[in-house]
Amino acid sequence: AGAGCRQAAAAGVVSGPLGDPRAASPFDVTCAVSGQGRWVDPQTFVYDFANGLPGGTVCKFKLRSGLKSVSGYAVTGQQEFSVDAGGPVARAVLPSQYDSEIEEDQVFLVAANLPATPASVAANAYCAVKGIGEKIPVEVLAPDLPGKLLGEMGRPSPRPPRTAARMARRRAAPSGH
Repeated sequence: AGAGCRQAAAAGVVSGPLGDPRAASPFDVTCAVSGQGRWVDPQTFVYDFANGLPGGTVCKFKLRSGLKSVSGYAVTGQQEFSVDAGGPVARAVLPSQYDSEIEEDQVFLVAANLPATPASVAANAYCAVKGIGEKIPVEVLAPDLPGKLLGEMGRPSPRPPRTAARMARRRAAPSGH
């Protein structure tokens, strides 16, 4: 799946006599986004999410206890499934890796495909500096900073992108890097 996922499907479990579309769901669903399940044919159950799954959302589907095929056999095999919307991915970074000089206390703006929460950025983002064999953690800056910085760069935006993550290295890079 991916961010914005609106539907999950499971095939191969016969729901009831002739795959009656009114038959009960074969799954117990645990998800932050509500939805509705339905049978589309005798062996395919589809779960429609009410909204696209936001990044970072994981939905769990567990086969109901005691589920049996039309023939009366217990359904065996994998019992739990998940749909993971994934997280934000950087689409553009200012300054870029091709800019000639990066300051020791550089601030980076990252435009992502999805809104990034400050906690997610702090937990998963880092700076990599040539010559240093470690990941340098980042600090998430104030939400109003991207708009101010874009204005200072001559790229004013009446509404800065909501997907801009604000970062600054917590530790200065060595001189010349």
